[in-house]
Order: sequence, then C-alpha cells, then structure tokens
Amino acid sequence: MRNRLIRNIAAAILLLAAAPQAWSDTKSGDATLQELKFEDVAKKAINVKLGDKVKAECSYYINPDFLGKKVISVGARVKNTSDKVMYYGYYVAFFDKDRKLVACSSFGGGQIAKLDPGKETYIGNVLELPPDQIKRIASYQVTLLEGEKEFGK
Repeated sequence: MRNRLIRNIAAAILLLAAAPQAWSDTKSGDATLQELKFEDVAKKAINVKLGDKVKAECSYYINPDFLGKKVISVGARVKNTSDKVMYYGYYVAFFDKDRKLVACSSFGGGQIAKLDPGKETYIGNVLELPPDQIKRIASYQVTLLEGEKEFGK
C-alpha cells in the first residue's frame, strides 16, 4: 500500500513537471512619451522587444489625432517563432513618478490570442486619458506571457 502511494505521488510530480508552463518576460523603463506623427514612430517612440517563442515588438507614443482624440498608442507586433501553436498575453502599465498606476492595457490569453507557428499579428490598443493624466506618466512596465495551452484551461 505504501509503495503504491509513493509511486502515485512520484507519477503526479513527473506529470506536473512535464506539463508545458506559461513563460513570462517583463521589461520596464522610463517613459517620456512623445507626440508623434506616424512617419516618426519607428525612430522616436519608446520601442521594447520581449518574448521567447512568441516575440513582441512594442512601441509607445502619443498619437495626437486618433479619431479626433489625443491617445497613447500601446501597439505591438507579435510573432510566433516556434513550431507549435502558442497563446500569449500582452500587458502594459504606465506609472507616475511615485510608481502609482496611471493607466494600463491588456490583451490576450484565450482563443483571440492564439498564434499558429510562424504567424504574426498586430495589437493596436490605445489608451484614452485626460491630458493632465498623460503628463503624469513617468515609467512603464510591460509583460508578455506565452504558453502552449489556452490561458485559464
């Protein structure tokens, strides 16, 4: 009886250890957001690259005329560089000088964030804030989660 219990526990540990886990990459830095025209984004926006099998190239800047509004663009080009179907989550937050949250955006985890091998997509999120809140932004933190299983399952 005792040997069977030990074998069952050992099998459970091996099974859990072999299960694919979600992988996380987080980066942070100062965020002096600039108001940019589209042609200046590649050179002047805050650009961040992160990820392992799923790679994200993110850019953060102020878009002065998004449907008549001034917004913060938190776009990301996301590509699955693996040979397996992958799921991802993209999360970015902006903080003031005292590290208090000013704004955040999230995308992903479920079927909408499923990428076949070699495929890529673009996340075009924007944050609408009052102008005085945009001025408070001093830093950012971005996290990309990736895994072989749909999040939450």
